[in-house]
Amino acid sequence: TAIVLLDKENNKERTLLRYGYDEHDQLIQGTDSYRNSFALTYDSAHRLTQKTDRRGYSVLFKYDHQGRCIRTAGEDGLLDTRLDYRPLEKRTLMTRADGGEWIYNYDDNDTLTSIIDPYGGTRQFIRNELGQVTAEIDPNGNTIPHYYDADGRQIPDASDPFEPPERSIPAVPMEWEFGFLLDRGTILKQQALPDQGAKSQMEIDSFPKAPTNWLSYNHRFVALIAPVFDPFGTLIKDRSPVGHSRRWRHDPNGNTVLYQDREQRQYVKTYTSMNLLQSEQSPQGGSTRYDYTFAGNIAKVTDPGGAVSAFVYDLKDQLIEVYKSDALE
Repeated sequence: TAIVLLDKENNKERTLLRYGYDEHDQLIQGTDSYRNSFALTYDSAHRLTQKTDRRGYSVLFKYDHQGRCIRTAGEDGLLDTRLDYRPLEKRTLMTRADGGEWIYNYDDNDTLTSIIDPYGGTRQFIRNELGQVTAEIDPNGNTIPHYYDADGRQIPDASDPFEPPERSIPAVPMEWEFGFLLDRGTILKQQALPDQGAKSQMEIDSFPKAPTNWLSYNHRFVALIAPVFDPFGTLIKDRSPVGHSRRWRHDPNGNTVLYQDREQRQYVKTYTSMNLLQSEQSPQGGSTRYDYTFAGNIAKVTDPGGAVSAFVYDLKDQLIEVYKSDALE
């Protein structure tokens, strides 16, 4: 099975993603047009046990005899999380990579009622007869109300400048790669392929296009001239109104690894683990390095001169101490 870009004018096609399945019809591999692959591994009960991204980094999953996930972690221990299910107590204990234990409490309908943090603080969830959360009470006793419209959709907080996305879960296969760049209105038809199980064929009116990009030029916003995108909608080159170009290079996961500005200066980045920024190199050759805790927080920053800034967090991921050159700020 593959996602293929058809060029009807030139009678050409380009495979964007090719998928591989095992004898149980489980997705086990995907390879893009640059020959970068991701892989999925399952156990005998068809449960996902390992997911490897296009950079080769793996996330592992472990289950109990009832099929419940009891542990997940990156291959290097990043975000190591353990789950201890206690149905008779109506609670689940979650232990994170930093050792902090979180307790999730449920009612007789297995609906979440409260979360207790590692320091004993409780966040409560108040629900109406429809099961909607009408209020949250935080560990300090503050009440955060939740409101809904006539269709049952939650109304965003007026103080939140970003409304929740209209859709966050792909409804068609192409949205796994193109997300909001795919206009559902362009889908002409979608049909199941004979003897192919859940696999399907889709015809669209127009190929997904990247949104218009803008830049600030002489204190005003102007549209980019001649932007160039790769087949996945990622910007790789543009040109300013006066003819100066910028270029981007990305790794298999889409992270920017090289940026060349309009003065031809180059900035280089490297990444580690779950796409965490590992280093940044300036055009002058100076490099800034980042180290992380197993919880994924920045633990240390080493600047080009060798000066080190260290950061300490509590079990709720809150920054509590900053050290510069071993001195507490």
